Order: sequence, then structure tokens, then C-alpha cells
Amino acid sequence: MMMEAEQELGPETLDAGDRVAETKQRAWSPSRPLRSSPSSSSLSDGDEGVKEEPVVGYRRQQAKEEVDGRMSTYVYSPSQNAFALSPDEADAFLHLPSAIHSKAPAAALLLRPDETLSLLGTYNLIILAGHVTIAGSRLSPTSGSQNVFAPRSAPIPSITALPPHDTASHENHLSKLPDRVQSIVASRGGALGAVILIRRLDTGVEGLGRVCRVFDGFFAPRRMERWQEVGSTGTWIVPEPSRDVQPLVLPPSWEHSLASICPDTGPTDAMDADGGHVSGDPDPDNTPVILVRGAKKSGKSTFARTTVNRLFGSYRRVAFLECDLGQSEFSPCGMVALNIVEQPLLGPPFTHPSLPYRAHYIGSTSPRSSPSHYVSAIRSLVEAYMHDVRLAYIDETGDGSGRLSAIPLVVNTMGWTKGLGAMLNHAVEDIVGPTEVCVVGDAGEDTPSAPAFDSQSGMYHDSAALGTFGFVGPAGPAWGNSHNQRGPRVHMITPVSGDASAAFYNAVEQRNLALLSYFHAVFPPSSSSAALRQVTAQTWQTTLPLCAVPPYAVDWVQAVDRVVLTGAGSEDVVPREIERVMNGAIVGLVACEAGSLDALTDNVSGQGDDHEKGSPARSYPAVPYTQGGAPPDPASSTCTGLALVRAVAPNAPVMHILTPVPPRTPSGTSVGSVGGYVLQDTAPRVLVKGELELPVWGMLDFREAEGGVAGVERGRVPFLKWGRGEGVGGERRRVRRNLMRRGQA
Repeated sequence: MMMEAEQELGPETLDAGDRVAETKQRAWSPSRPLRSSPSSSSLSDGDEGVKEEPVVGYRRQQAKEEVDGRMSTYVYSPSQNAFALSPDEADAFLHLPSAIHSKAPAAALLLRPDETLSLLGTYNLIILAGHVTIAGSRLSPTSGSQNVFAPRSAPIPSITALPPHDTASHENHLSKLPDRVQSIVASRGGALGAVILIRRLDTGVEGLGRVCRVFDGFFAPRRMERWQEVGSTGTWIVPEPSRDVQPLVLPPSWEHSLASICPDTGPTDAMDADGGHVSGDPDPDNTPVILVRGAKKSGKSTFARTTVNRLFGSYRRVAFLECDLGQSEFSPCGMVALNIVEQPLLGPPFTHPSLPYRAHYIGSTSPRSSPSHYVSAIRSLVEAYMHDVRLAYIDETGDGSGRLSAIPLVVNTMGWTKGLGAMLNHAVEDIVGPTEVCVVGDAGEDTPSAPAFDSQSGMYHDSAALGTFGFVGPAGPAWGNSHNQRGPRVHMITPVSGDASAAFYNAVEQRNLALLSYFHAVFPPSSSSAALRQVTAQTWQTTLPLCAVPPYAVDWVQAVDRVVLTGAGSEDVVPREIERVMNGAIVGLVACEAGSLDALTDNVSGQGDDHEKGSPARSYPAVPYTQGGAPPDPASSTCTGLALVRAVAPNAPVMHILTPVPPRTPSGTSVGSVGGYVLQDTAPRVLVKGELELPVWGMLDFREAEGGVAGVERGRVPFLKWGRGEGVGGERRRVRRNLMRRGQA
């Protein structure tokens, strides 16, 4: 009854109650920091658009809106607002940037202003007329072709048609539609908000459900759902939320902060030939550096992804610094990476695995065991952004007529906000020197050494205290941050409500899916001339399991300079056990600058004589491994990707390695080959093994009978489960008759 009474309160009463709740000081607790009152807020009163919003009442109101609201107000009506297009008719739009050259059916949909459309599945989206928003990004006819991935394991983005503008001054592609569609569009006139094209997208990503059976069929509705399919495009209209499907909702506080950080340039901005917005003259002092921090499951990564999408309204490219080792956006877990983004992110992380501009392999999902290496790696990436990326010379046409282009930076921190995690997050913030800090949820962190913000002077104090920790190193930003001496603007935003998919897929399963997506991804060939280009997988090879993919046969005598083990307990591995340790291991492929590696010690060169008693003497050098060796210095190395050591030959210096990293252009001496591709001596020559292990799903052959694994039926296979797990109390109660009181016997 109390809950119902609170939900029926009006806006005025609700706001007043929230102000009282915020002003009231909470008693001291060792598990939760004290929430500051508005009078003692660390925010400056002079900052516009940077205010702390009521949290208690808003969460209740937002949760009610999500339950009562519909995900799609668009009503599918063939030959009225939906028109099926044949593959030949859809080929008329292949000239657009990023268009998919494949014979696939499509459908043209007519949306009224403010009408929403949520689609489940994978599809290629083209805006033919008008303007729409999706996942925080505004798209127009000049935006080209966009790939959208909407599985049930993540919130579904909605396509929203914006009110009509002066369409006569904007480009549209209506003339390429069939006459039967053009006549209907002409009759609608000003009542039409947008015309979009939905095209079938076949990338193989749906096959990841066969690889990792927990996600089987997650791009299609369940059998009991009777959702409308959009023609033959392989997408379904989601009418309303359900137990395992929820919409991607941007709370008002998110919109308020994004409008302050990324001012909306509007649909009348000039566009370049590639569909990107044309920004003005680059000004280093005005290029935003946005840092997002918050606790786990608060929507921090979603907000960072939305910020990237919003920045495309003013910039051609956006740099993304990933500091979260457990839930990475573009790379597998265990890496800190600097990525260049050129397209809006319209899907969960496992749908856009990318090759980083520069990265460092930590080898764990947490920096707990190597905080010094973690901070040093981030400092190296920030320096790389400042010196090579922030104000870069971009050659758009490839003919040498390039120009300077400003590239903003979005930093996603980890969700570990207590103890050592809070100290590391503050160290990262001090290194980055952001211009904007977005705090998702509670701002309080329990570290006593956090720098304090003085509202009178508008500056941070005691930031040098961060340098007193042995793992942090020199304090201060990684560059002369003279333009940000007054400290960053702090935006307090409310966390999103709990993700419905979290009840079915936990963090470990999401991490396994992202890792398997990386190893099954097919990256386009890379070239040195595209250093500041986004290299993202467009297809997935999911017809073969990893155990059936032809590996690279690498001779470690010629191709490997050093093998390094990191993580807890790695210093106890003796040299004669290194081959067993490397068998089936996930390793980072690290390229080091010439001369940066120390000379191999006598222990490494003499490992060929260190063999077990009774075993035959080696006729070849052993793996170049030094027990307890330090990882490569981040200042002189970079990780190009991950690899799986599928096998180590017992009687030859050969490793069988699987990696999705594309081979380099043939030049130099060949050190290994497979399928016509050649690994060169210019490839990474250092292998770093951490604490990551290949998920069990990656070891199985999913081509076998669907009824089981290795001839064993599903119900009898240990340590594995299929489909979603039951909620608390959902399983059938079991009664044990052998445990009863004497009177019950």
C-alpha cells in the first residue's frame, strides 16, 4: 500500500519529497559513503547544465514509464506504410556509403512524426527521407548505410522519426524508389516524418548462438511470441516489453548531459561526401575529453556508447579509450585499448569487435594483480592519443590532399569503485585530464585520497597525492593540460534501471560471448595507410568450430622472441613446464620496438638442456621463456590482438595458433603459412599469457548432433547448461524424505 501511494503522487509532491530525502543526512555506514546535501555539493553553482537531479523519485517514475510504455507505436500495414522491395529494387541504393553489396530483400517503411519502431534481429538501415534518431545518434539521408544488431540479450534500440523539416533543402533518395511507393509518399505530404529502408543483413553473427548455446536463437523471438515480421528481412517488430526484452531508454538526465556535452548541430549541418558531418577548424583547446565513471550495472558503458553516437553530429571520428578490463566495448576482455570509431555504435559490444589503434594486454579481467602495469598502459595510450590522434592529418580521398581533423576522446572506466579500484579510477582521471566527467549513480567513492573539488576556486586540490601510491607513478595528466586548469565539468546522471537481460545472462556469459565473437570474427585486410581508420569485423565465420579451423603453424625459433607469463602464480612456472602451460592458452600478440627487449638471458638460451629425467634430449631450442619475467614496457610496445595456442608440437618447435588478426602484406622472411596467407617477420614476436582461459563452448564441436555433446545427451553433460536459467524460486521444489523429524516418520 505504501508503494502504491508513492506512485500516485503528483510531480510537485514527488519533487518536494525528493528534496527532503536528499537534504536528510544518512547515518554513518562502513559499506556506503554519505550522500552529500545540495548545500555541500562539490559542483559549482555557476556551471550551466551541470546540476544534480533528484534520484529517489525519478527512479520510481522512470521504472513506471518503462513498464507502461510501448516499444513500437508504428503499426505495420502492407501497401500503406510498408512496401516489400525485391533484391533488384533494393540494389538502387548500393551507391550510398557503407552499402552492403549483396542480393537481399528489403522493405520501405513510412513513419509519421514521433512514431517509434523497435526491431528485433539484424538489419541494414538506410534513411531515404527525413531524420530519425536511434541509440542517441541522429541519422539523415546523407548518413549512408548503417548496420543494426538488436538481440534479446541487450536492450532493443528504437527508431524514432523526427518532426519534418524543410525537406526541399535536404537530400533524399525517394526518386530511386519504385513508382508504387513514390505515389504513396507524395500523397502523404507533410504528415510524413521519415521514410526508411530495412534490408536483410546476413553476417553470420546469428551463428554465435550455436557456438555458445546459452545464447541460442537470441536474434529471433521466442516461439510463444507472435510478432510481426517485416517482409522477408529477418526482423520482427517488438510491440511492448516482455520478460527478456526491454527497450533502450535514455533517461532525461542523460539527454540533459548529452545536450550540454555534445550540442545538437541540427539536421541542416553540412555533410561531407562520406556522410560525416563537416566540423569547423580544429581547436585543440575545445576538443572534448569525456570520462565516464560509475558502479557496475549502472548503465556506464551504455552511456559511453551513447556519447560516442552523439559526438558524430559534430565530428568525423571519435577516439574511445577502454579502461574496463572485464566488459570491453571493442576488444576482448583483458585489454586496455585506444580505438578509432567512424560509424555509430548500433549494437552490443560483441557485434562490433575491432582492431585497436593501440592496445596493451593485461591478461586479466581485473587490475587487482597488476595495478602498476594497468596504470602504465593507460598512460601510454593517453600519450598516444594526445600526440598522434587528437589533432591528426586525415587523408579522406587517398590522393594526398588531407587536412587536419579534431578527434574527441571518450574514456570508459571500470566499475570497480571501492578500495583499490577507486584509487585506480582516480589515477586514470588524473592521467587523462578530462574536460567533462559524467558520474553515473552515486559519486561517492570510499578512497580517502580522492582529489577534492573546491567550489570557490573551481579547481582540484591534493591531486599530487595520487602520486604517493607506488603503482601510480608521476601525478598529473599525460600532457600539458593548460586549457583545463579549472578542472572538468562534472555531470551527475541517474543510473538506468536493471537490465532485463541480466536475469537471463550474467556478466561471465556476456564476457564469453564477446571472446568467442572475437575469435570467430573476420576482419578486413589492414594496411598501413589506414592508421586512423576503424577496422571492424563485418562478418563472422560460424560454420566451423575453432577445433576445425586451419591454424597457423608457427616456428617459435624464427617467429617468437619472448614468451611472458603474467598474473597470480605465474612466477612459479619453471621453464621445463612452459610448453604444457602454453598448450590451449590465450595469448596476447605484442609487437615491440627494435631494441626494446632485453637480451635473452643464459637461462633462456640454455633451456634446450633443461628437460625431465628419462625424456629424450631436444634437438631444437626450447621456448624462449624466462621464469618471473616482466611484461613488455607499454611505452615501447603494443598489442595487436589475441591468439589461441591450439596445440604445441611434441617433437618440433612448432605452435598451432588461431587468431582473427589479418596477416600483413607479404614482405620479408616467411615464418609460417596457412591457407595461402603468410606470417612475416614484421608480425608481433612476443607472446604474453595472462589469466584468461578459453570458454568451454569454444572447445566443443557444435556440428555434432543437436541432442548432445560428444555422444552424450544434454542433460548428462556436466558443467554446461542450455538456454536461460531459472529465476529465484523458479525451480521445482525438491523434498528429501530421508531428513525428517522423528514424529514425521
